[in-house]
Amino acid sequence: SEKPLTSEKLGIALVNKEEEFNARFEATFRLKEKGFSNNKVEFAQYLLSNLLGGIGYFHGSSVVDRSHPPMLDEEDFKGEPVRPELTKPQALFTATPSRPFFPRGFYWDEGFHQLLIGEWDNDLSLDIIKHWVSLIDENGWVAREQILGEEARSKVPPEFQTQFPHYANPPTLYLAIKHFIDRLEAHQQQKLLESMVDSQLKMGTLDESSVLRNLHLDQSELASHWLKAIYSKLRQNWLWFRSTQRGHLKKFGREASSDEAYRWRGRTPNHTLTSGLDDYPRGDPSVGELHLDLHSWMAFCTGLLKEIAHKLGPEYDKDMNEYAQIQQDILANLDDLHWNEEKQMYCDQALDETQSPIHVCHKGYLSLFPMVLGLLPADSPKLGAILDMIQDKQELWSSYGLRSLSASDPFFGTGENYWRGPVWLNINYLTLQSLYKPTVALDFLSIHYLMKMRFTLFALAFTFAIAANAATLNSRSSPEVQSCVNDLTFLQNQLKTTANAVNTYLSAAGSDGATGVLNSEQALINAVDGAGASCCTIHSAVSADEAASLISVSQVLAVDVESALNAMVAKKAEFDAVESTTPAVKADLQKLQPKVNTLTGCILTAMPDGRHNDVAEYITKINSAFSNVNTAFEI
Repeated sequence: SEKPLTSEKLGIALVNKEEEFNARFEATFRLKEKGFSNNKVEFAQYLLSNLLGGIGYFHGSSVVDRSHPPMLDEEDFKGEPVRPELTKPQALFTATPSRPFFPRGFYWDEGFHQLLIGEWDNDLSLDIIKHWVSLIDENGWVAREQILGEEARSKVPPEFQTQFPHYANPPTLYLAIKHFIDRLEAHQQQKLLESMVDSQLKMGTLDESSVLRNLHLDQSELASHWLKAIYSKLRQNWLWFRSTQRGHLKKFGREASSDEAYRWRGRTPNHTLTSGLDDYPRGDPSVGELHLDLHSWMAFCTGLLKEIAHKLGPEYDKDMNEYAQIQQDILANLDDLHWNEEKQMYCDQALDETQSPIHVCHKGYLSLFPMVLGLLPADSPKLGAILDMIQDKQELWSSYGLRSLSASDPFFGTGENYWRGPVWLNINYLTLQSLYKPTVALDFLSIHYLMKMRFTLFALAFTFAIAANAATLNSRSSPEVQSCVNDLTFLQNQLKTTANAVNTYLSAAGSDGATGVLNSEQALINAVDGAGASCCTIHSAVSADEAASLISVSQVLAVDVESALNAMVAKKAEFDAVESTTPAVKADLQKLQPKVNTLTGCILTAMPDGRHNDVAEYITKINSAFSNVNTAFEI
């Protein structure tokens, strides 16, 4: 009989499993070999573990509004549902952006999730990708948010639950599929090399779990079967993009090499949520817009389908030739429609007041898409202009990675400030990846420059990941500053928790639901107290690096305070409907504001000369948000 499990045996087994994980992590990513410190390796393990821990299985119906014919142009640009209906139940196996706040599948996020998961466990990633592909409907559409079932909908405000079948999302799963093909080719080359070496000299070990993780790499027939299984759905999705996201050329007198032009549907005056770059500045919404990022995605996806068709064999030659011609046409129009010679950058197109096409140019992530998706040849004369933009500290370069929008742009840091300056690791990664690919036809100086960019950007991107925009986990010369930054980060999380509690509150929940909101508000007040206690112990001006950390945290803090307070304003009618709730919320707000004022005052005092204005800008945003909520609650 089996011996009983004791605490000692369990402890030994857990230690062994931890050692196995550490060994596998290093074998997969080789971070120690590359010179990263133990702290950074542990943080990277933490990131991977959180991503894997967020994988889940979801089942249920979605809310879809099919009242708008997919082929019909939008006219009102409001994005409001007309006839939302529940679909048949569906299932999805997927990773999630956040277990507590976003426990559901997001198409835009999932492609990036799979870039990492695929390196860790190839076949797990293929299973997830195949689940997503199975959701592509008979028309080729897949919803960008998979809010499946009542439990999932309980975490989403009603106004954001409805999905529209003419709305797209960046097809990032194609990135993950491309990475699988690259892994497959590298694996096959490695097997070929090993077959040429005497078996007694081969290195490494073979265990059962590694076999299961890599079945589709080890067995080429399984890889071909998987590609063939997803191909028809991918092609249908590609055809859907080409038919529903078309842009107009002749209608507005545009001249180009072919008729390949694309425009995101789902536009509103200040947002293009469907693009993934929500508040990135664009032109005024109209049927005459053309969008650079979507054009670039279409070129990339067409190239991937061409590669898959080639791998599947001669019976797919007709498709492969079609993709080759269309990709050539899309790339030709990339320059014809989106390159602005005067500004030396790729741009969107919109219409001016006379309904004539004009370029809308905002230096930022959007400008990088032709490069980061690998569409530009290494000898492209346009590559230099893009690299110059990247390295310019007045434009995209920062101490924590590339900014999403140029610091010199008039929209920088304005509004919601989501894609208007903050550093996003996914685009930094794509940029680094594009620079790390083998180059040809470059002179010596260009190669030297690219190598410099590769390694510097890698360091910056990893620093950003460790820092989470504020270097919170890196030790500071001052323990007071480190404590302040850490407590501010904790406060940011509590602000998000409170905003979520308020956003999901409905008066129908009665006093019990109100108690949950009030408890969250009390936790927020305590978090502000804690941050104030640590930040107000900084009694002298901080160093330049420490100031940069505090400014970065303050920037995010301002956004989170705005979000939480705006949520309270939006839900005031719900509070009014439940006895005693509004007075209780009002009392919490009266406690909160002076504590926040004390906290921001201490941060401002800690700033060295010349950096006060950087923090003052964010304090002004916080004060403005309090002014709005005070008006709403008559404080």
